[in-house]
Amino acid sequence: MSSIGLNFVENNESLPANRNFSWSGIFAGTFLYLAIEATFGVLALAIFGLGLEATSMSVGAGIWLVVLTGIAMYFAGRLASRLMGASTRSMGMRAGLVTYGMSIFASILVIGLTLGSSTAEPVSVASLLSITGYWTFVTMIVAMFTSAIGGAQGMVKLQPRSVTGSQSEPRRVA
Repeated sequence: MSSIGLNFVENNESLPANRNFSWSGIFAGTFLYLAIEATFGVLALAIFGLGLEATSMSVGAGIWLVVLTGIAMYFAGRLASRLMGASTRSMGMRAGLVTYGMSIFASILVIGLTLGSSTAEPVSVASLLSITGYWTFVTMIVAMFTSAIGGAQGMVKLQPRSVTGSQSEPRRVA
């Protein structure tokens, strides 16, 4: 569009058309996901009384897990997309999906470290997944889609502005 004298800008700063991938946005989204998940996960523990000794997962706790993770991943993907300055929907979706991958990895790492340092009966990640059954699968699918949607909606909306200098700068008065 430079042939007609237009440049896309946001907040009076010009952005390059092909921005590089930003890991800082991905890490920020991942930490936001972990913060939301941990905060409302503790509330779920209080409401549903979930513990490591549970042999099955209630329907209410499963629905809570799906909704909570979906909401957390939406905001994580949106934040990652916004912070990396995604200028297209597909770039925002990629930011959301990479944040999803990092968040899943971080969650497994945190669960593994927590279960490994526990003094209670040894519980492996595999046995924990067998207890939660299909709820974990549904949660991961919902999280993948909501992180992509959040990333697409978090893209930076660029406004056209003329570069020919037709817009005058403010003048100082006395």
